[in-house]
Parts: sequence; structure tokens; C-alpha cells
Amino acid sequence: WRRCSESDIQSHVSDSAIVQNIFATFPCNPGTQNLPPVIETTQTNYTCNFWEPCRIEIRARDLARSGGTASNEVTIQPALGMPFGAANELVLRDDDQQECRGTGGSVACVYRLLDSEVYDSQAESFFPSAVGRIFLRCVVAYDIFASPSDTARTCPSAPFCFKIQIAGSRPVFVAPTPLGRSFNDQQQEVVNRHDYVTCEDTEMRLPIKVDDGIPAAFRSLQDPRKRLRIYVYDAEISTSGGFVNPNFFEGGTENIPQFESCGQYVHFGAQREGSNAQQTTREAKEEPRSVVSDYLPDIEYTSTGNTLLEVTHTPRTQDRNGIVMRLTDCGGETEPDLARCRVKQVNVDQVICAVGYDNSRSLTKRWVGVRNAQDGSGGDYASDTHCWLIRVAAPPVFVTDPAGLYTPFGDVGVIDTSDNAAAYRVEKFRVGEERTLTFLAQDPNSKDTIEVLILASPGIPRGMIVGESECVPTNDVMCQSVDVTDEPIRFEGEAASACSRAKRTITWSPGPEAAGDEFTICAVARDDSALCARDGGPRFATEEGWFGERHCVRVSVEDVVARWEGSIAEYASETNLEWEVMSYVGCEEVITLQALSRETGLEPGQLPYKLMPRLDGDRMEQRAVFATAVDDSDPEMLKVTWNPQRGMEGQTLEVCFAAEKEAALQVAGEEPMRTVCRGGPQHLVGCMSDQDCTEGGRCLPMCLKMMVQRCEYCVKDDDTLTWVVRQYGFETNWLRLWALNSYQGSVGAENIPEARFEGGTGKEGRVLFTDPDLIIDKNNAGRFRVGAVFSVNGQETAFDLAARFRTTLKTLLSMNPDVDWASPDRPIEAGQQLCIVPCTAPGA
Repeated sequence: WRRCSESDIQSHVSDSAIVQNIFATFPCNPGTQNLPPVIETTQTNYTCNFWEPCRIEIRARDLARSGGTASNEVTIQPALGMPFGAANELVLRDDDQQECRGTGGSVACVYRLLDSEVYDSQAESFFPSAVGRIFLRCVVAYDIFASPSDTARTCPSAPFCFKIQIAGSRPVFVAPTPLGRSFNDQQQEVVNRHDYVTCEDTEMRLPIKVDDGIPAAFRSLQDPRKRLRIYVYDAEISTSGGFVNPNFFEGGTENIPQFESCGQYVHFGAQREGSNAQQTTREAKEEPRSVVSDYLPDIEYTSTGNTLLEVTHTPRTQDRNGIVMRLTDCGGETEPDLARCRVKQVNVDQVICAVGYDNSRSLTKRWVGVRNAQDGSGGDYASDTHCWLIRVAAPPVFVTDPAGLYTPFGDVGVIDTSDNAAAYRVEKFRVGEERTLTFLAQDPNSKDTIEVLILASPGIPRGMIVGESECVPTNDVMCQSVDVTDEPIRFEGEAASACSRAKRTITWSPGPEAAGDEFTICAVARDDSALCARDGGPRFATEEGWFGERHCVRVSVEDVVARWEGSIAEYASETNLEWEVMSYVGCEEVITLQALSRETGLEPGQLPYKLMPRLDGDRMEQRAVFATAVDDSDPEMLKVTWNPQRGMEGQTLEVCFAAEKEAALQVAGEEPMRTVCRGGPQHLVGCMSDQDCTEGGRCLPMCLKMMVQRCEYCVKDDDTLTWVVRQYGFETNWLRLWALNSYQGSVGAENIPEARFEGGTGKEGRVLFTDPDLIIDKNNAGRFRVGAVFSVNGQETAFDLAARFRTTLKTLLSMNPDVDWASPDRPIEAGQQLCIVPCTAPGA
């Protein structure tokens, strides 16, 4: 307790001077060998707590002249004209039941303030209404001689006066108020200052609670009308000198002038909530101030035990109220380690202070607090001032360059990349080619140390090498608060930092088994600060450090996909997905094709994957097809020749193709690529399923259906009709051939309903024979008909048809080799088409 100074109570002690003067006018003669006793106690100002007895020890000792003898008995009594409140207020120190009288030339007594007006003898405490009262008491000591003489007689000492003030209880800060020790940058403790932190995207609720400082055992003695309040204010506000430290409690959206390199902040906008939250200035009394002046209207008192005020603040990057992110001004750095895009900065540390007050002045109608105090108490009791250093904290973030390459970024304008696909860049890897990716992170708090971690989920692909997390020292990227003894907090715009920036590199050369796969590789940076690891704090703030955003890179390994080109496109229709090719015995089809890699966006110097096309012989009729390379030096180009033979009439045969990867791209046991998109935007591009083809495309084998027609054959230049009859073994003669192919008039479907005739000339149509002796030349080569195509009704047997068209069973079998003639006496399946060469039976 701070005791009143002499000047503080001058108006209360005028009586003391009068008493001293009165005593001075009545000198005492102690005798020739004796001296008056002296009071050895020197303290003159005392403070007694109202909830306990007031006991003041007073000592006295007798003196003697040289050669004389001091009295054996000494007593202390109230001074003349100084009424005491009770007869037993002065007692022996060691025995409250004995009057203040001692032997041996000295005495130790206790003065007890027992005035019934202010003291409750049963409770052994003062009434709360006595708080602030001052009592003046004067005593004298006597040396007692049983037989007074000229050499020694009883005489009083000089009077000893002292003041007693009855004190009340001051407010004190109690839990949950954080009252831990705080050290500055010089590692010196700052008395009555404590550390607290406001964490990004998390509401800070700094609890400040005061209670009555009276010991718990005496709370029942307190005035039930006792009330408390708290005043909180920003202790360090600077608006000039090249640096602005704003009022922590001021709001607004205008930019605060600050170092350019430290970002454009707006005001913090912290709030007071709870007890006396509306008091924003120190003054609490109305003018003129006196013991009876009222409190200002915004002053709010609450009952003891319930006086809690909370300071709230939620720093958000998007609000710029303590944290900013560099999203547009990324700087012109060319050194990747100094990339600035997405660097976060935190504003200068704040210092706020709080004082607790009671309403004693109002209760007692007297000034009980410190006079002329600068703490705003105004006659009430005030607590000690406590302050809190508020640090803005945020976790590490990943930073990149303007192109978003280092760290790989999709959209660099994303504030938090966690689970935000827009921020995840797709990086293309190729089988067998080594690439590196680097994750670079920065913590907004330059004094933190961070490391970059690669997350186990989803993990990394097989064979990928993860390097160590490396610190990247900087000296011009960060801003930091400077806290030194006897100076206000200041901001440095180019702070050196040993490890608030770190990087980690991954290296990978994908194997062939990874082709076509996409992997997600995720990283997180963690600092070493546990400041935000508290109840209700950020989710990922732990005692081991604060884990920042979860940033991922999608690694896509370029798949080995064939894209088919060449004359194959003439046969592979985009609309008719059956890929049926009408072919004729004797007609030769030549198809060229090339399997190219579908890769796009190759870097300079990169070569596409190498593929080799080949016939897929497992699915073909080998008699009719063979393949050769167009150029022996270019095995990637294939020429396929299709030449159906006699005996294939009526059959549909497949000619299939496949693409093989070069050895470096193959997985052991891997099959060639046999399927391709038919139709849609991916037409003639390799596929695994219909989903790869999109927009109506189908994923089907890379095969052409070669439909060998019956009854029609091809002739080449220099062939004669006689040679053709012998070559193909027709049961006919040149005259019948001439008859079937020399007239294009009325012989048609309306005359022979079951017959099928096709017009046209040249390779795509039939030959028109106008001269039976004609030698066919190259200008007249093409197809010719040897009979009519007949559709069976399902009720006729082979014998029936032979008899009906006056031909032989042998001729039917020869012209229709695809039909099962094992039981010629059984009806032929309805709809079966047959090539009928009529009138070939003997005698027909």
C-alpha cells in the first residue's frame, strides 16, 4: 500500500503543531542526574486495512545523565489533551491484557485503534464506512521513580504523534487474465507487461478481469455496494515521425501510412466487450471534479466477481486489419529464392494497458485513492496498471514468382490454397525425363523458423526423391517490430531473417508404369511458434508449431496415346462407326497408316514418344493381307495391302492394327495399343474406354471390316473374258459374262425381284462389256457380274434352288463358299443371300 506523504495530509495535521507547541510550553525538570525518556519509534504514518485490527508498535527507553541512573520502569501514555477512543488502546506488545508499562529501562507497546465509532470489536475489524478516514494520535513516555529526588524525578518525553489511515482494498487482476512474464528483444523482463497474440482468421478474446483485493476470508466484511470497473486503452500511439502506430481500437477502411515494403494496412478495429466497454477515454468524473461529482454517463460499474472486459480482434488478410498479402505487386525479382508473390506481412505489435477501479469515493464520500494520480482514479482505488504486448500472428504461406512456377501455382490470387483447386497447377512430366519442383514458403513473422513438409496423404509416386527442407536467409523481404528497453515499439521495413523462409525440392523421372497417371503432391509449411496453440485457437496451431495452408501440385505424366494418320482416314468413317469396306475378289486395296504420339506442348528439344504401327495378326485372315514398311528407314510408317481371294465371297473379314511403344516406354508384359476412338472429337486417337472419346465417340478395336461381295469380281487391264473364266473357275462361259455385263436396260429389280444390281463404272462400279472379244485395258478395268444375288425365303433347299434356276449344286457351292452346305436337303435360312449363276446345268 502506498502511504500518504506529509504534503498529502497537511490539511489534516494542524492539530499536531498545536499539540507540539502546548507541550513545549510546559518543560519538565528530570533532576540533575536524570534525562527524560525518549520514544524510539520514528515512523509517523501508518495505514491499516479495514478488515483487520490496527496494531502499531511503539518503543520507549529512559535516559540518564553521565554518572546518573536511569529509571527501571517506563510507561507510554496518551499525550495531554489527546483523547483515545478506548482505555485499553495502549497495551504491552506481548500481553494485550496489560497496560503499557515496562521494567528494565524500556518498554515495547502496541497502540490499537479501537474507537467504537469506526471499529467493530466483535468482528475485530473496521466498518467499511471508515475507509479513507485519518486518525491523529500522540503519546508520551514517562520514567517512573518510586522516590523522586532532586537528582531524578518522573518526567515525560517529547510527544510522539503519528497518523493512521484506514485503507480499503484495491482492485487486482485475477484469472483468467493472462499475467505471464514478458521479455523484450534484449531479453529483459518488462514489469507488469504480458504477451498475447491475435491469430489470423481466429477471434482473439483477451480476457481482463479484476476483483476486489480483499482476502477471501474477509469478503463478508466488505461493503455490499462495492463495485468495480476496467478501463482499457492503447498505450503506444504514434502519428508522426515517419512511422504510424495506429490506435488498436480505432476502425476504418482508409489506408494507414506505413512503410511501402510492409504493405497497405487499414486500422485494426479491435473492440471492447463486457464491463465498462463504453469508456474510451481516461477521464471518468464530471466537471468540476470533487468527492461528490458524478461519474460520466458511459462509465459502468459491475459487482465484484463479475467485472470482466474482453478485447476482441480478428485479423483477416482480406480485411487488411493487421495482415496483408502481396497479390498484385510481386516485385521484379529474378532470383527464385526471393520470389515475393503471396508474401504475407503483419502489422506492428500493439501495446494495450488496463486499470481496474472501484467506487470507494462514491461510497465513503471522501477521497480514498492517491491524490494527483495520473491513473484516472479520481479519488477511487485503482489497481496497478498492467499491459499486454499484442502480436499479430499468421502461419506460413507458399510464395511464388509472377508466372506461378516457383512454387507451382494456378491462380496466385488465392488467399488460402487449402482444398482450393484453382490454386493447384498441373505440371506435365514425361516418361523417362527428370524434372524438379520446388515448394517455397514464407512466415509472416520474421522471427519464426519454418520448415516445409511433404504430406504423407496423398503421398508421392514411386521413385520420387524428396529433398531436405532448407532455410532461405533474407534481409529485405520482411518487416518486423522492434522492442527495446525504454523505447516505444517501432517497425523495421527491411528486417533480416534467418529461417522465416524455407524451400523443399522434389525430383522425379517417371517410369513407364506411370504414363497416363496424375498424382497430387501436397506440402505444408510449419513454423516453430506455439503462441496460437490455445483453447479456441486456430485448428492447425499446435505446441510444435502452426501448420499453414495445404498447397498441392498436380503432376500429370504424359500418356502414351496413339494418333493414327494416313490413308486409313479414308476407310475409318467418323459417322458410320462400323468401318465396313466393300471389297471384291480380284480388287486390291492399299492402306497407309502411321501411329504418332498425341503429345502437345512439347518444350524445345523434346521429342515425342516413339510408336511403331503393325498388323494385329491375331484377328486377321492372313491369306488376304500383307504389310510392308513404306521406307525401311522409317518403321513408323506402314503400308497394308488387302487382296481377297476366290473362296472368300460373302465373308466379312477384319483387318486390325496395333501400335507398339518403344522399349523404354513399355511395362513388362504390356499389350500393344489396339483400341481407338471412332467418331467424336478424338476420332482415330487411342483410347481405353468410351469416356476417353466424348461426344458420341466409341472406343473400339482398330479394325476394318472387309466385306467380300458375292457375284462380282474385279478384272485388271490386259485380262480377257476367256482368261477370267478359267482364272476364277466359273461354271459359265464368256458369252454369259458378256450378256450379264453388256446391257443396262430393263433388266433390273422390277424384272427379277430377288436380284441386286449396282451401277457405276471404274474401280467403284461395274465394267460395261460392249464387245465380247474386248481385251480389257487400264481405262476399262473394274468389277463385273457373274450372276445375280438372290435372297432365300426360308422354305427352299439347295436342291430346290438348283432345280429352279437350272444350275448344279456344285455351282451353288462354288459361288457361295461362306454357306454351310452340309445338308443340301434342309431349308436354307430365310434372308440368306446367294450368288445364282443360272442355266449352268447340262442341257440348260
